[in-house]
Amino acid sequence: MSYPKLSTPPLIESIFLIRFRENLEKEQIESILHDEYISSIYNTESPKDRRHEGIYVLRSSEANKAIRINLDSVSLHCFKYQPFENIYKDFKAIVGVVTTIAKSLTIETINLRYLNSISVGDEEVVDLHDYLTFTVQTPFSISNFFLQLLVDNEDDEDMNGIIIGANREQSSADSESKPSIILDINVQKKTSIKSDDEEALRSLLFMMREFKNKLFFDSVQPTVLETYA
Repeated sequence: MSYPKLSTPPLIESIFLIRFRENLEKEQIESILHDEYISSIYNTESPKDRRHEGIYVLRSSEANKAIRINLDSVSLHCFKYQPFENIYKDFKAIVGVVTTIAKSLTIETINLRYLNSISVGDEEVVDLHDYLTFTVQTPFSISNFFLQLLVDNEDDEDMNGIIIGANREQSSADSESKPSIILDINVQKKTSIKSDDEEALRSLLFMMREFKNKLFFDSVQPTVLETYA
């Protein structure tokens, strides 16, 4: 299905994540951290390491993206809008590095998560109906809210989406920050493909992208699309 293109998408972070059935060994993680491709883009000299959790985080030199490596998962985080194809290309290369070092691993779940920040101007009381299509009917004036929906994919019982709508108030520490609505869309797919099956991974990610787009465009009011058109 075709959706309108937004010239200034309200995206603040996009996340591609795969979780493996097997755990990575410490030596394999060290090799991944110092791989030539990884070290050419990401700062590997001082990776943020929470050793008690076995988590490593590498940030790019421009600080616009990061890799998070866990014992059983790898994810790519982008902190500004990038075309889906560009993120996929980078993610495919990262998965390729992991596969080369750890050999073929079984992927159990894939997550595609997009966090959006929708501006609400300087309104003291936000009318959710002006921004979101999923709201609650209440006789009360709402100043804080958190709504969560679990949405099934009618075409794939192994795929679902979690939609979270919540308000973000103006930060007292940042005078330039604006109140906004956070629209968090997280699509998850259960699978059993191998990490070296590039075509299968690509196919699933692009199907998940279509579902993610449907959830986003079905969740926002037309006035939101006009704001970011």
